[in-house]
Amino acid sequence: MADARAAGLPEIPEPAQDVLLHFVSTAAAMKTEPRVDGVPASAPDYSQIADGPALGELQGQFDEFQNSGWVQTGAPVIAAVLGYEDLETEQGFLRRLSICVDSSTVELKDQEGLILLAAAEPGSRKSLNYYDLQEQDGTWKVVSHSFPDDPAC
Repeated sequence: MADARAAGLPEIPEPAQDVLLHFVSTAAAMKTEPRVDGVPASAPDYSQIADGPALGELQGQFDEFQNSGWVQTGAPVIAAVLGYEDLETEQGFLRRLSICVDSSTVELKDQEGLILLAAAEPGSRKSLNYYDLQEQDGTWKVVSHSFPDDPAC
C-alpha cells in the first residue's frame, strides 16, 4: 500500500491518514485463518480503525474469507487522491475522501485453487472509492466506504 505522504493525501490530520491506510491495508490483507476444532476463527477487533458500516464491512469480509476458504494475493494501490469534502450529517462532521484505488494486482482463489479474480496488468482495474472518516473521542475512524454510480477514475 502506498505511503500516505507519497500518495499526496490532501490536508488530512495525520491520525486520519494513518487510519485510512490501516483500513485499506487491513482489507487487502484478509486471509483464511486456521479452524480450531472445525470452527472458523472469530473476526479480530477492528473497532480501533472502523465504526458503523465500515466496521461491518471488515467483519463481513473476514467472515466471508473464513467461510469460503479464499486466498488473496497482491495488494491494491492508492493510484490517486482526487480530493475531499467536509460533510455535516446527522452523525456529525465527516470528511469524505475520494480515492482512486488500483486493484489490478489482486488475485483471489478459492480453497481448491480456482481463480475467482485474476490479477491483471497494473493500472487496468481502477475504481473510485469514497471513504468517510470521522473523529470519535479523539480517534479518527473510517465509518463508511462506498463507490459512486460511475466508479471509473
